[in-house]
Amino acid sequence: MLKGISGVLTVLLVFLALTTTHAAASAADTEAEMLARINASRTARGLGPLAVNAALAAHARRHSQAMAQSGELFHSSAAEMRAAAGSGWTALAENVGRGSDVAGIHAAFMASPSHRNNILGGFDYVGIGIAESDGLVYVTVVFMATTPAPQSRPVPTRKDPPLRREPEPLRPSFPEPCAAPRWVCQPLPI
Repeated sequence: MLKGISGVLTVLLVFLALTTTHAAASAADTEAEMLARINASRTARGLGPLAVNAALAAHARRHSQAMAQSGELFHSSAAEMRAAAGSGWTALAENVGRGSDVAGIHAAFMASPSHRNNILGGFDYVGIGIAESDGLVYVTVVFMATTPAPQSRPVPTRKDPPLRREPEPLRPSFPEPCAAPRWVCQPLPI
C-alpha cells in the first residue's frame, strides 16, 4: 500500500515540477518577446537597443505577479523603483499593462504618448516582468538611464549670433493628462 502511495506522490511531484518549469519558460519567452518588440521599435527609429538589467527584471517580475494576483494594474512606488535600480542611474520610468498578448500590449504602449516616450526615451537598460492570470498577460517594464540625456539644442558658441525672438503671447500651459503619478510619465529626477 505504501509503495502505491509513494508512486502516486512521485508522479504528482514530477508533474508539478514540469508544470512549474514550463510556466517559468513560458514567462521567460514572453519577456524575451516584449524585449524584442521594444528594441525593434527603437532600432527602427535609429535608437540603440536596451540591455536587460537583472535587478530591474527581478523587480518587474515581482510587480507583475502582484498585479496578476490582485487582478489590478498599478505602478511601483518611487521608493521601490529606486531600490530596484540601486545607484548610478540618472532617470527611471515604468510602463505597466495587461492584455491578451504581448503584441497587443506593446501596440497599446506605442499608441500612448507617455508610454511611447518611455520606450523611445534616452534609456540604456530595461527590466521586464510577465505574469499570467485568468487568460490575461500582465506586463511591467522598468526603464533606467545611466548616462545624462543629450541636450535638446546646441549651446551657442561665440561665433553664433545671439538668439532673438519676438515674445510669444502668454498662453495657459497644461500638462499632458496622465492617470499615473508624475514620475511615471516623466523620468524621476536623481
